[in-house]
Amino acid sequence: INGNETISIIDDPIYGMEAGVEYVGDGDGVADTYTIFDWGGVITDYPYISINSTDANDIFRITSPLTVYAGGSSIIYVYNGTFDANGQTVTTPSFYMYGGTFLAKTGTITISSIISMNGGTFTGSTGLINIAGIEFLGGTFIAPSTTMTMTGSTSPIYMNGGTFTHNNGTVVLSEGATNNITVLSGSLSFKNL
Repeated sequence: INGNETISIIDDPIYGMEAGVEYVGDGDGVADTYTIFDWGGVITDYPYISINSTDANDIFRITSPLTVYAGGSSIIYVYNGTFDANGQTVTTPSFYMYGGTFLAKTGTITISSIISMNGGTFTGSTGLINIAGIEFLGGTFIAPSTTMTMTGSTSPIYMNGGTFTHNNGTVVLSEGATNNITVLSGSLSFKNL
């Protein structure tokens, strides 16, 4: 969908559906800001959501908490454009960055599995980030200036490219995870660990 349509639904599109929603903008070459559709009282989840803007300078913003359905291919993808969490909470099993920008801002971001950084920039701010781990093949991850908690017990950070920037915040690793940080290539720096 472009992001500026009026969407109406009769039934809950989540149950029995593995398809998700891809936001692409209108392709007019002009910077536009779109509001990611809130299903309101019918549902609060997407099976998966993809930001893949035709125009790299388009912004896709949420205005209420976003929960990605925990099942099937439950992932937030960012390929191109900017996904602005706009101070809202975001909850998803997985988050894949291939390009573009994610702006966490002041809301809490909870990712029960991994963030896969392949490109683009994931920008934390003053909101908390709770994740199992980060896999880097490229891109830049800027931690929040507050606290990021990593609950993964096997390899909370695996780097083979990319950049992790501490942003003067604190990274909390679960017990036993500190011995499993793997850096093959890329840049990793902590302020408070």
